[in-house]
Amino acid sequence: MEEGNGRRLPVRDHCLAAFASGNYLGFHRGPEIIDSVDASIRQWGTHPSWSRLLGNPRMYIDIEDRLTELLGAEDTLVLPTITHIHMSVIPAIAGRGEIFLDGQAHRTIYDGCMVARGNGATVRRFPTGDVAALEAMLRAAPSGGTKLICTDGVNSMTGNPPDLAALAAVARRHGALLYVDDAHGFGVIGERTDTETSPYGSRGN
Repeated sequence: MEEGNGRRLPVRDHCLAAFASGNYLGFHRGPEIIDSVDASIRQWGTHPSWSRLLGNPRMYIDIEDRLTELLGAEDTLVLPTITHIHMSVIPAIAGRGEIFLDGQAHRTIYDGCMVARGNGATVRRFPTGDVAALEAMLRAAPSGGTKLICTDGVNSMTGNPPDLAALAAVARRHGALLYVDDAHGFGVIGERTDTETSPYGSRGN
């Protein structure tokens, strides 16, 4: 590819329609976002140049504050990639407990679970969408210790969402935590904050 122009990609002497992009909302072509890049780069450079464990650039805090408002969450934490998130958060939450991994979960979730397993956690996979099978596995798991259910919000390959209400209910019944990677659904489906209180858009599904 010699250039990227929205969903049409010139490749040699052909122009192809792109259906495999990971840029679901097309923000990379948004004029407001493009216009804001130059000022940010001149203030911070092309890279903050240090780990957040050593220094905490203000831009991260600003992003987290705005995301917290958008999500109506208690707090948010920004990490540079989804892989880093899963490999950092899943082992920290699971400890040496039990992880119940959706059989079709994204590879990055699987990788995070494998890091947790290397740190002493037990990883068990349940069939996608089979809440009864998951509940049976939870019931058979040793009592005490952390139980963590890991799944996608929207599956990256099928586009299908899980039955989050059913997963949340079974998690509550067995004292488990529900971990959802919503990378493929965020900003596309689900509730968002009212325009009167947020610059991010209107409420909708």
